[in-house]
Amino acid sequence: MAQRLLIIFLITFLLFISFQFIGQPLKRYVDAGELTKPVTSQILNMTDCSALDHPNMLSVNQIQGAGIQSPYVDKKVSTVGIVTLVSKPYKGFFIQSMKPDNDDLTSEGLFVSSGNDSRLYELKHGDKVFLQGKVAEYFGRTQLTDVEGVTVCGNGSALRMSNFSLPLKSALTKVSNVTEYELAMEPFEGMLISSSQLLTVSGVEKLTGYGELLVSYGRLMQSTDIVSSGSAAKHYEKANKLNQIVLDNGDPRLGYADVIINKASEIAQGLNVLKAGDTVSGINGVIHFNHNQFKIIPTEPVHWHVKPLSRVVPLNTNSHTVPNTSKSKPMLRIVSANIHNYFNGNGSLKAQYNGFPTKRGAKSLQQFHVQHQKLVAQLSMLDADIYGLIEIENDGEEEQSAQRYLVEALTAYSSTNKKPSGKGAKNYQFVSVKSINQSGLLGSDLIRVALIYDANKVETVGTATTLPSLDNQSKPINSAFSRGNRAPLIQSFKHLKSGKEFTLAVNHFKSKGGCPKSKSDPNRNLKDGQGCWNALRVKAADELAKHLQHPTYDGHGVLILGDLNAYQQEQPIMTLRQYGYQNAVDIKSSQLAAYSYIFRSRTGTLDYILLNKTAANWVNSSFYWHVNADVAKEYGYDKLTTENRLPASTHLRASDHDPVVLDLTIQ
Repeated sequence: MAQRLLIIFLITFLLFISFQFIGQPLKRYVDAGELTKPVTSQILNMTDCSALDHPNMLSVNQIQGAGIQSPYVDKKVSTVGIVTLVSKPYKGFFIQSMKPDNDDLTSEGLFVSSGNDSRLYELKHGDKVFLQGKVAEYFGRTQLTDVEGVTVCGNGSALRMSNFSLPLKSALTKVSNVTEYELAMEPFEGMLISSSQLLTVSGVEKLTGYGELLVSYGRLMQSTDIVSSGSAAKHYEKANKLNQIVLDNGDPRLGYADVIINKASEIAQGLNVLKAGDTVSGINGVIHFNHNQFKIIPTEPVHWHVKPLSRVVPLNTNSHTVPNTSKSKPMLRIVSANIHNYFNGNGSLKAQYNGFPTKRGAKSLQQFHVQHQKLVAQLSMLDADIYGLIEIENDGEEEQSAQRYLVEALTAYSSTNKKPSGKGAKNYQFVSVKSINQSGLLGSDLIRVALIYDANKVETVGTATTLPSLDNQSKPINSAFSRGNRAPLIQSFKHLKSGKEFTLAVNHFKSKGGCPKSKSDPNRNLKDGQGCWNALRVKAADELAKHLQHPTYDGHGVLILGDLNAYQQEQPIMTLRQYGYQNAVDIKSSQLAAYSYIFRSRTGTLDYILLNKTAANWVNSSFYWHVNADVAKEYGYDKLTTENRLPASTHLRASDHDPVVLDLTIQ
């Protein structure tokens, strides 16, 4: 009898429980070890997350707070939000408030660290979740850690994306040890944003290595390329910093492989490769703070606008096909090119130069072959009559020297690729410096400058000279070229068709790095935008210009070529202008933007062809050929890997500097 009564009681109890929950939705309770299994033994009777009340319940914007740090650091809290992005590479997910608080100083988004619980990655975009965890500031990023439980309680409605545009507005308040950029970005941390702007790729330094690009509204320029050093440069750079954001592919382990156009024929020619200067639009994503940078991780595909790079120099800038050129006005093309430490690995003068890795250039024979192919292709496509080269191995002039090896390759290339008429083969020679030093070395550095010319077009006049000059006792004077600045190469030429004489001075001024430690050294970084060693570069410019005033060069067109390691508005360039020299691209160029180098995502000009008044009258056109600086460094010879997706034979990224081209009509 007792057993029968017990059975009837149990059946009645189970029927009662079942009727209470017929038609109610099944909710998933997730603790640290139970994400994927619904807890069927504990069915929750609720229709939204509000049923899960908690004494420490806070909204996402309350957790974030209006300052740089959360006011709840190290406290356990509970919150509710909509999942906007799940990221395995960044080991967590993002949530956002369902209703904004209309406070421009607080973020509606928050990053939740998954710790070691990989099952949290089963969460999906749009999941409405209740969770508990501890508030932390992880290297400047507000986040929830030590997550104790996550309840998925439905699917949220569509969230309103916050409008994001550049440049950012400066924050009204200042906080010590916090930049204006950080203050301006803090209200967006962790949030879902949308940008309707057409943004420009300004930096590709981390493109193939980390899948990151720096984008801005318009291209970011070096401050002293646009304005004078000092307060104007500081103000300009301040504006730059408010006009940038990293676009991240969401996986720091992978490059932006998907944004390289997958057309085999175009890749083989080095065309349609994502690069600085290209643009992007339609960005929707989440703002993340990682490695001291704010980044947008797109939540849907963006729209790339990739400009193709031509394999050939445009016809209207080719000195041999310029329209309406009279035969009585012979043309001459001069190129200045930094060739990025061209070392051929078997220099003949010093044993330590032999073999690979080289002191400055290629680390292996394979790298050198790539470098050589790229460089010969690029220089040959320019089809110049004179090349002023910077950063070539300083190993003399003998059979195994780098400059002889390059000259022979350029001549051979021109012979095998001559025009159908049979014309076009070059007779390239290099300017000897044995009149300066019988060893054939120029200066004491591992690298030097060089001049290569087509003997069919010009001939040398006299012998080469350099600086520093000598005093009466044939000893070097105290000169800007005694240290730091490489020895210049100065040579006069005669144009064979016109009979006109002109002089070229190829230079490589001291770089901005390796700052002196003394606080009283005039070459220290004065924080005025010009970097270190500015005083030494100014002295070099002054000495060079004074030397070129010597009666030897009277009546000559004088051209100063090279990598001067100074931007257009810096004092070394201004010094040369005071002596009457003009930048060739300022005289006659169809380019909207002239530049040759990108450093830390700032574009500017370090490479020049400057002309005195006589030579300026001969200018037909001048331009920078943007085939190197805009392209990611991983495509250069020195970053060659098995993952390199740009064929080694392409002419792109033969160097880190763009060549500058000048076409003269000698008359």
